[in-house]
Amino acid sequence: MGIAGSPSQSSTLVADSQLSAELQDSEISQYTFLPEHGIEIPSLKTMEVTLRFAHMLGLADDLVNLDINRTLDLSRSPVSLEDLPANLRPTEAQLSLPHFPVLDVIPWPSVRTKLICLFSQPDHLRPPIARGPMAIVHLIHAFDDESEGLRVTVDTDGHGYDEKCWEVGRAIFKDWWWVLDHKIVSNSNRLRNGRGLSKLQL
Repeated sequence: MGIAGSPSQSSTLVADSQLSAELQDSEISQYTFLPEHGIEIPSLKTMEVTLRFAHMLGLADDLVNLDINRTLDLSRSPVSLEDLPANLRPTEAQLSLPHFPVLDVIPWPSVRTKLICLFSQPDHLRPPIARGPMAIVHLIHAFDDESEGLRVTVDTDGHGYDEKCWEVGRAIFKDWWWVLDHKIVSNSNRLRNGRGLSKLQL
């Protein structure tokens, strides 16, 4: 018993193989991306820069641990205070009030201070959105929203450290607008406008 087919079957297989190769070559020529044109995923870039902030502050292991509530310990940072980006240098609130580590990597000092002071208040003195044990979780979810959360546009140095590279989206703005100053909202609108999106408005 042989495994070879008839001559007509062999020629059909060769023709099919050639057609398949031609189609594959055609697809490759149409859809191959040049190396410098990689697909950018904003949420991954935001996560990458945020984790870099966490490493600089010595927070990588504790960043999203909501069981930890403590002041920022600069002795854990592998980077000296002078070498930290200006907007990432700790505020007085970070050094004196216990808080969730995730608040330390927010790129705006004023927002860090307001949120740390807010969450240090008794529950009944906070705005409704910031009350209860799930309030910090809701804030994190707003920051992590895929399309309208926290977003970074990497600067010319490729770092994304400068606070002007960062913006907030509607998921944050709609409930937490009161912790954002005019400069943050204005800069967010500038970056949104560059992508053809509407302004943040109450």
